[in-house]
Amino acid sequence: MAKSKEIHIQHEATSVRTGTDTDSIFYQKTGVPSALISLPLRYMHSPVEICSLQDVHALIDLMFEAVMGFTKDQTFTVH
Repeated sequence: MAKSKEIHIQHEATSVRTGTDTDSIFYQKTGVPSALISLPLRYMHSPVEICSLQDVHALIDLMFEAVMGFTKDQTFTVH
């Protein structure tokens, strides 16, 4: 989907944990299908945290296109 909309993304594989709240959400009860979209930035959790406005706009576009791509009968499963 990102490719067809010409939204540039970079994939990152994680082994078991991402270190985010997504881990807790995914592992609740029988599993909640979850997706983690990260924004590249520097100096996280500091007064001078910075990121690219181009990346912010691309993230917004990606999230919008993902949500708009859902169908009425969309289902999600945890494998």
